[in-house]
Amino acid sequence: LEALESEVRKKVDMSTVKDMIDKSIVGKLKEGNENIAQASEDIKEFRESEARRNNIIVFKAKEPESLAEDGKGEDLEFVSEMCEIMKTNPKSVKSITRLGKINKEKTVTAGPRPMKIVFDDAKSKAIFMSNLRNLSTAEAKYKGVSVVHDMTMKERQLNKEQIRMAKEKNDGNESGDFIYVVRGPPWERKIVSVKVKK
Repeated sequence: LEALESEVRKKVDMSTVKDMIDKSIVGKLKEGNENIAQASEDIKEFRESEARRNNIIVFKAKEPESLAEDGKGEDLEFVSEMCEIMKTNPKSVKSITRLGKINKEKTVTAGPRPMKIVFDDAKSKAIFMSNLRNLSTAEAKYKGVSVVHDMTMKERQLNKEQIRMAKEKNDGNESGDFIYVVRGPPWERKIVSVKVKK
């Protein structure tokens, strides 16, 4: 009888052990697949970010009346003049593209389509972005224009969250001597304090 009980106990133990091993293997495989999927997403995100590294997006730049080739010439002239304002060589601009569908009805609510500018290299873009303050003293057609980095969806979400956090910090800042803003390229955005000129 004791021998039979011992044998039964061994079988139960082996069954439990086997079950534990099976669960462990399934868990490891699942974890491995999740890690592979995450790595694949990270690589995809990195490649997309790299592809946008030398790009900027310009908002509220007046769109040419003409939809033909001469309209593209007007955009080229606008960007060339803006490069001069930003102390950047206009020849460093690789391409200019209006994003989105053409607003044929010219409805006011739609506004001008954003403009994507691609530079030949990161240095030219960096010079351009470092001189954005020059827009404040430029002629009227540049006054309402805003310029941002060309970001991936993930980078835009992170940037939006950082802007929200900076706003919260500013709401709680009673000194008025400085404000919190979000600065830096898409892959290195951070909240910094900037002294307010009085």
